Amino acid sequence: MSARPHRADHDLTLRCRHSSLERLSAEKTTAGAISIASAHFTDSTNELDPAALAFALWSTDHLTWEEIQALPETKHAKVLKDPDAERGKKNCYSGNIVEIQVDRSAGKPVYLGGLVTGSGVVMRFAAVGSTGELVAKSYAKFCGVTTGKYSYSNSGGGTTHAVFLVGMFDLPENKPKASRKQG
Repeated sequence: MSARPHRADHDLTLRCRHSSLERLSAEKTTAGAISIASAHFTDSTNELDPAALAFALWSTDHLTWEEIQALPETKHAKVLKDPDAERGKKNCYSGNIVEIQVDRSAGKPVYLGGLVTGSGVVMRFAAVGSTGELVAKSYAKFCGVTTGKYSYSNSGGGTTHAVFLVGMFDLPENKPKASRKQG
């Protein structure tokens, strides 16, 4: 068992985290932003990771489909096994959107929701860019930066363990015109 941190240690941790997240807002490159944010990504239960949300806000103005696709890839099972080793890597899922809802509380739209694949794999997302006409029950492909594991109480009385990603849906609006002409 680990000892509970002293209040001064906790305050120092919060100051370091705040300082890093301030650096995140000033960062211009995706690689730099992932490096800063991934040091603070944590697994969470029943509430979203603040560092993942800060990265989502940064992503509204900076993240591109091409940058997501260029990241090293991971798999769902690897994230659930060892989230720390897989943070900052790309993951993609195709399936039915279970829920999707915009959050504009920080001034920029971030779409929060969940998707379930045909094999029953559950993932949660913070989507930036266009969501087009996607709504609950729409079939979609989502790719993003893995932030970790998100566990939450489900309606059956148990706990669902999902991978949480910050990214975007595979829609023409989220790809530059040059990519659309080639692909």
